[in-house]
Amino acid sequence: MTSKPLLARKRNFRWLRSSITGWLRLVLLASCYQTALEIAIAENFKTIAFPCISTGVYRFPRERAARIALGVIESYLREGRYQGDVILCCFFEQDAEIYRRLMAVE
Repeated sequence: MTSKPLLARKRNFRWLRSSITGWLRLVLLASCYQTALEIAIAENFKTIAFPCISTGVYRFPRERAARIALGVIESYLREGRYQGDVILCCFFEQDAEIYRRLMAVE
C-alpha cells in the first residue's frame, strides 16, 4: 500500500505480477480482491476502487477475471463484511461490457 503525494490522503495498492499458471492463478487473483477488501475493512475505507486485475498485458481471460472479481466483491457486500462503495475501473470498453452483462445477470 502506498501513499501518493498527488492523491492527498489516498492510498493505492500495487500487486506484483506472477508467472504462475493454472488453478493457483485463479486463487491468487481472488486473493488480491479479498486482501484489498480486508484492508479496506481494517482501515475503515468508505470507498475502494478496483481495476481489472491481471487482464490486459498479463492476458488473464477477461470474463473469468470479472467473474472472480464480482464473486469476491459480492460475497463481501452480501455478508455485510464490507459496507462501503466499490468502484470497478474498466480501462477498455470490452471489460466494461463484460462487467455490465455479468452484473445484469447476477
